[in-house]
Amino acid sequence: MLRAVPLLLLLAAACAAPVRPAGEGVVDGAYERGGALFSTGTSLEFAVAAGQEAGKLRLCGAWVANSVTGQTALYLDRAVASGQVQVAGQTVLRNPGRFVRRPDNTPLEGGRARCFVSEIPWQPAFADAAPQLRFVRQTFDADTEGLSGGEIVFRQVSADFDFPF
Repeated sequence: MLRAVPLLLLLAAACAAPVRPAGEGVVDGAYERGGALFSTGTSLEFAVAAGQEAGKLRLCGAWVANSVTGQTALYLDRAVASGQVQVAGQTVLRNPGRFVRRPDNTPLEGGRARCFVSEIPWQPAFADAAPQLRFVRQTFDADTEGLSGGEIVFRQVSADFDFPF
């Protein structure tokens, strides 16, 4: 059993490469869009770009919440933390909430983005791969937490979702 523990730790670490801060960028048309939606109508829009820095994979991104309700605000951080960014099938970043959060209901285009460099060496497959956001579908039950409002569902939306901005 003791031999299995290091193997499990190694596998867990391989699921997402460590990242370190790497400055800022500006969201433009080269950024891939994606997001998620709460059943309350609150939408989350993300803009993510991948590139190369010093032979490593670099990600830059920003996000915005639109039409935030009081109930949704309670679950926003947990929902965002469930996400991950993948490039060419590899999970590169967990919790895209680490990117810059723009003020609610503002456009992402032209805004500041926060960048990270991973420990993943640059690979030719990354050159043509668009970053993909993945979110875990979740159901929050406000009634069980002593709030009124029933169930609130959080789910990923397709890239062609019509975000407000």
